[in-house]
Amino acid sequence: MNRYALILLGVALMSMKTDNDNTKMISQKWIQFATKRHDQEKPLPVTADMAITYVLKDNNTYDEFQYNNMLKITGKWKFADDEKKLLFIVTSLNGKDMPVFEGKPTTIILKLTSDTLIIGNEAYYGKDAVYGHDDQYFVRAAK
Repeated sequence: MNRYALILLGVALMSMKTDNDNTKMISQKWIQFATKRHDQEKPLPVTADMAITYVLKDNNTYDEFQYNNMLKITGKWKFADDEKKLLFIVTSLNGKDMPVFEGKPTTIILKLTSDTLIIGNEAYYGKDAVYGHDDQYFVRAAK
């Protein structure tokens, strides 16, 4: 096989990367129904007025609504290279532009299916800085 055929084969294989599938799967409207703190054993339901709604778009932008839509965040989202974490970059809060800070992804994708999204926000807790994550449970909104 010549060098150009190998390059074309490599490009074709790279284009089959699951990012497109995961991007399609995650690009939905998600409504939170439960939460679990790092020190809890079971998730607890959230009330409708406290639930977070994410509208994740396939162009890697998002809208986030909290507290009965009193808080609106817009921004950009992207997968980490291994697609096991997400990075959310806030660009505006209630219509006001925010300084853009792009850190490292700290939102773990614990489960992603066509109708369920469970994410965990990584942190270190307590005086001993014990690693853990607070989890949020979402269901895909009806179309």
